[in-house]
Amino acid sequence: MALQLNGVGKRYSADVWGVRDVDLELDTGIHGLLGPNGAGKSS
Repeated sequence: MALQLNGVGKRYSADVWGVRDVDLELDTGIHGLLGPNGAGKSS
C-alpha cells in the first residue's frame, strides 16, 4: 500500500506560491517531516 499525491500546491496570494505542482509517493514505513517552528509543517 502507498500514499500518492499528484499536483499538490499551496498558494498564499495570486502570485505567491509556497509549493507548486509537487508529486509524492510514500511506500509503507515510517516517514517524518522536519523543519523549523513556523515553517508550516502542519498546514
